[in-house]
Amino acid sequence: MIYCRLITHTIKEGDTLYLLARRYQTTVPAITLMNPGVNPYNLQIGTKLKICMGEDGYRPEQPQMSERQLWEDMREVLSSQGMLEKMFIDSSNFSTENRDAVMQRLAQNPQDFTDILKMYYSDADSNAMKMMQTQWIAQLEEMTEAAKQIDHERMMVLSEQMRENAQGMAEVLAESNPELDEEYLEQLLVKLANSAYEDVNLMMEQKYPQALMVHEDAGRTRMELADYLTDGIIKNFYDKKM
Repeated sequence: MIYCRLITHTIKEGDTLYLLARRYQTTVPAITLMNPGVNPYNLQIGTKLKICMGEDGYRPEQPQMSERQLWEDMREVLSSQGMLEKMFIDSSNFSTENRDAVMQRLAQNPQDFTDILKMYYSDADSNAMKMMQTQWIAQLEEMTEAAKQIDHERMMVLSEQMRENAQGMAEVLAESNPELDEEYLEQLLVKLANSAYEDVNLMMEQKYPQALMVHEDAGRTRMELADYLTDGIIKNFYDKKM
């Protein structure tokens, strides 16, 4: 029986059928046959390709940590992200030295998350996630500065950029793992982007109890996201080894 795991790949800049065939452990003719309306010599960015992914396409030979350890590490990294974002937002009202110290640690978090992803996903997808997370943090930093200047228009622009980032992360994660649903991921990540915007607003208005409620709700969303990502990895990379 021929192994086939059907996925959908959205064409990005630099993609070629040859590179995609190598990436997904298949062949150029196989991709062409499944996508008869696509010109292989003129791939259009944004076009979705159906690809029958080979058995060894982006799957580690053996899971590199226990399921329990994966669950703990994923929760720790995403929980740390939330805690550090909250500390940074709160520190915006205090000394620059304190704020810089928090930002220095927060800026390390995308690498922590990438270290987990690289055990299961390609370097390209893992690095794409790292880049978008880094952009997210930069947008949050700029948003706190805009809030100090009471620049609501700029805050709204940055909030929209964070939501776009959330959509991009959902797309990369879902393309990397067919066990993950892009729409559900986007829902969770956009909710976190909206929470960051709301938290910045409330802190600058000194509405601390309301800001705390937003932070606690975002914490629950992060744990939901962590468990969903872990479950998707286990289903795709652990269960199929049996």
